[in-house]
Amino acid sequence: MNSNNPLSAIMENLIPKGRRRENITALKDAFGLEDEPAAMLLRGLEAEGVKDVVAWIARHSSRPIRNHRDALIAELRREGKLPPSAMKWEPFYQLVRDGCPGGWVTVGGKRRPGFGFDDRSIRRAVLRVKDI
Repeated sequence: MNSNNPLSAIMENLIPKGRRRENITALKDAFGLEDEPAAMLLRGLEAEGVKDVVAWIARHSSRPIRNHRDALIAELRREGKLPPSAMKWEPFYQLVRDGCPGGWVTVGGKRRPGFGFDDRSIRRAVLRVKDI
């Protein structure tokens, strides 16, 4: 047992190790936390019965879940759907925002791009993916 107490050992075994690390990384990215606070937040979410941490982050964080956005762009690249050659930029922006949690937010009753999902951020992410 690697934990300091039996309760921590039980909590550590609630989520498989690989998924646990992914969730901690997502919490760190979404809220700007270090490892230990992110792990504590994850334990609290587990205790509250939160099953989908990524969906919870999308509802409660104003930061984008960058790995989702970049992963979607990389997938679109593999499918040959990157602008400007395969499609125009505007439909591409919509496609990325629709495909990612946090891609859209509602402000004052209007739907707007979420933080990190404005046209410029998506275009820069596409350029990074093209360089890979």
